[in-house]
Amino acid sequence: MHNLPNSPVLRLNLTNTVKLLTTFLSLVPQKDPDSIEKRIEKGQNPLGNCPTCNGAMWLNQEKYGTYIACK
Repeated sequence: MHNLPNSPVLRLNLTNTVKLLTTFLSLVPQKDPDSIEKRIEKGQNPLGNCPTCNGAMWLNQEKYGTYIACK
């Protein structure tokens, strides 16, 4: 792999980064695209739970953009 000075870098140094990325990428699984709607209908949190603390995940908006975090 070439080291390009202007290319984006993704470092997975945190212990639960892979779990969080997997959770994020599986929010709308290809096999069940309406799973978020089903969760809302059942009264469940549509974004799932944090893999670290099992708390509900929510969208947070800050000046640099929107991100998903537990509260």
